[in-house]
Amino acid sequence: MKLSKTYELQGLIWKSTNENWCRKCPSCNCIIEHTGIWAKSGAARRCRDKIKCHSCVSSGENNPMFGVKLCGDKSWMFGKKISDITKGKMSVIKLGKKLSNNTKEKLSKSQIKRYLNITEKNKTSKSVKEAIHRPDIRKKHLDALHRSQWLKVRTDEGQLELIESLNSIGFNFQPNFQVKTSQNLFYIDGYDQKHNIVLEYDSKYHNKLSQKQKDLVRQNKIIEILKPKRFWRYNSTSKIFTEMIGENKL
Repeated sequence: MKLSKTYELQGLIWKSTNENWCRKCPSCNCIIEHTGIWAKSGAARRCRDKIKCHSCVSSGENNPMFGVKLCGDKSWMFGKKISDITKGKMSVIKLGKKLSNNTKEKLSKSQIKRYLNITEKNKTSKSVKEAIHRPDIRKKHLDALHRSQWLKVRTDEGQLELIESLNSIGFNFQPNFQVKTSQNLFYIDGYDQKHNIVLEYDSKYHNKLSQKQKDLVRQNKIIEILKPKRFWRYNSTSKIFTEMIGENKL
């Protein structure tokens, strides 16, 4: 404890009224108190190493994170255009002023979305529906879906296991077989080109009446395009195959 005694005699560390050992910051000369069993030796050691206080260490170039880009850094905004309303809002926030009624109205009008208005919503919905039925627009939409890798690998739970079991007994089903025309794009759950058999795997949500109607329309279009010999639907809930072409039931 020779170090502690030396600094104590020099007056660099001293005991405060609340029995804590104190020292001065070598940078700002503020008093730093040390508590605990090793308060005296700790204060002396930090006095010897000229350790600064927390405020001095965490400010400016002394900060270990100085120059590091943080999440709150706004340098990514440099070179980007900001609307006049956003500029006004940011300046008001910085100045700490209250927004005037006129400014509030401008901000509220700029933030109101078109779909909140029923007439605008119906107008937009109608224009989108009309556009998607245009041959040129629909072809671009289907080409974009055709390039999507996600639709080619997405499968229902149990679909691949069923296809593997059927292929093990002589079939050759390909999962997610793509059927594409200029106006239609389908991904069949399973298709055997050799035997010309279509397999559709119906999970739980296919039991809904609305979905059954959509499946029937889709099924008729697939039959019209591929003209398969057999069209099988497998219900994952009841685990039953149904032949959709003719009256033969499996």
